[in-house]
Amino acid sequence: MVQISTQIVQRLRESPVLESKLSVQAGRFEYIDLMRATAITMVVAIHIASTYFYNAEMATAVTSNWKASVWVMGFLRPAVPLFLMISGTLLLQPSKASEPIRRFFRKRIGRVLAPFVAWSAAFIGWRIFFFKETLTLGNAITAFFQDTVYVHFWFMYVLLALYAVTPVLRRFTKNTAQTKLACALGLWFGLESLMPLLHSWWGFGFKLTAPFLLTDYIGFFLGGYYLSRIKVSKKVRRILPSIYVAVAIFTGALTLHLNGLGDSLNDSMYSNLKPTTILMAICLYLWLKDVSYRAWTSRNAILERWIHLVSRFSFGIYLMHLMLVDLFQSTYFMGLQINALPLSAFLTIPLFTVIVLVLSILILAPLSRLPGGRFVSP
Repeated sequence: MVQISTQIVQRLRESPVLESKLSVQAGRFEYIDLMRATAITMVVAIHIASTYFYNAEMATAVTSNWKASVWVMGFLRPAVPLFLMISGTLLLQPSKASEPIRRFFRKRIGRVLAPFVAWSAAFIGWRIFFFKETLTLGNAITAFFQDTVYVHFWFMYVLLALYAVTPVLRRFTKNTAQTKLACALGLWFGLESLMPLLHSWWGFGFKLTAPFLLTDYIGFFLGGYYLSRIKVSKKVRRILPSIYVAVAIFTGALTLHLNGLGDSLNDSMYSNLKPTTILMAICLYLWLKDVSYRAWTSRNAILERWIHLVSRFSFGIYLMHLMLVDLFQSTYFMGLQINALPLSAFLTIPLFTVIVLVLSILILAPLSRLPGGRFVSP
């Protein structure tokens, strides 16, 4: 069905995927722009790399470009966890606990649900006109409620589920000591990450499905808030990139190994709930949180503007970018097909990531200024 072989800033408004910078007090949360821009860039790069990785012919032949996609995707796995951690950082602060529930959900309807519905309709049209599928209105409505509109929209259902319990989680974080929160996160890690891993390796373990868990991803949401309130030493900060790189290399190497053991494509190491992915997400979050972002970008106005732009339109980019990936992966655009180019994937993946980001912003910026545009380009 879906081919995935998956204006200019005058002021920053709230971005529904990760919310806004909150009311930044005394310079707090300045790193959110950088995190959001990093996360959406990684998401786009994953979907560009997927055109190589999930290509059956390339995977079977184990081409050099397929191997390149394995390594690249190994470095990009924390993208979605980072999104959720930033949302938790901004939404679960104690200062937000007093926000009226009605006001909270009214914001989410306008800033999240409405754009999601609009782009779901757009992608139904995309499937009909671009992929020549036959879909009725009933098929479209069923697809929306069953999460089968398009491959990347699964994230929206996770996000909406987390929003649904945010008022409760706000009370929890406000009245829970950091040590108890750490214990809760440790329990989540054990049940949702370690136990499934042990079960896949040795066939034992269990999957807890108690109602209070609600979603597998709640740990990232709570974890973002927890990590935002802890400080790490300079010594630890210095080794975070090294840990990240080491785990990413291990992820790529193990993926190559696992795919050499059987006939079917194995992407199990790319799961968002793998211990390796969680460790990488923690390292990336803590490193970006403490990086001297303002001092760094103040010396490069173009870079600062770019980060603001990508951050500002991150939600819209997430919703629409697969149309551009599909277009570049087809032969409709100048006969172009990303994974058929006679270039190394190490070059084409970053190149088309930048192209997709730029084109997305060029489309979303004018849309955001039209009447009602915030419901399409929030």
